[in-house]
Amino acid sequence: HAFKGNVWTVQARTNAEFDEALNQAESKQKDMFCYIEIFVDKMDLPTLTRRILESKFAPKATKV
Repeated sequence: HAFKGNVWTVQARTNAEFDEALNQAESKQKDMFCYIEIFVDKMDLPTLTRRILESKFAPKATKV
């Protein structure tokens, strides 16, 4: 275990929160594993990610 359970996490919902999270991760968290959870609008997802989610959560066809 490289970080010996020393983990820092943060959530970012805006560009400003993401910038702040990156600044903190770069300057204050050098000896920790840093996990930044980013929340984006559905329309901001990359095409491949959107396709995967759509196929995973698409309604199942019923057999007649």
